[in-house]
Amino acid sequence: MRVSITERRSSGRISTAYPAKIRSRTGEILARGRTSNISAHGVFLIADREFEIPSDGVVVLELVKPDLDRISTATEPVLDRYECCIIRSESLGQLIGLAVKFNKKLD
Repeated sequence: MRVSITERRSSGRISTAYPAKIRSRTGEILARGRTSNISAHGVFLIADREFEIPSDGVVVLELVKPDLDRISTATEPVLDRYECCIIRSESLGQLIGLAVKFNKKLD
């Protein structure tokens, strides 16, 4: 017997461990953490502490990633900033897991 499971996500996920900061739109650091996985449309983060999620769910996510355009040479990491929406949170003991959808890339 063969069982087929359909992936409901529209894009595949890649396991990653990029350092991340979650900021309010005013710039206040709400939490720090690391990515667990990332896709073209969003990311799952493990944050260092619970925080009050803004009522509209919108935050600024900062990710420190390798420069994938120059992966064959030694370069400094790249800081990417995104306006995001937190779509789900789950308590992980003293940590918090966050499913985050990218709205748009910032400067």
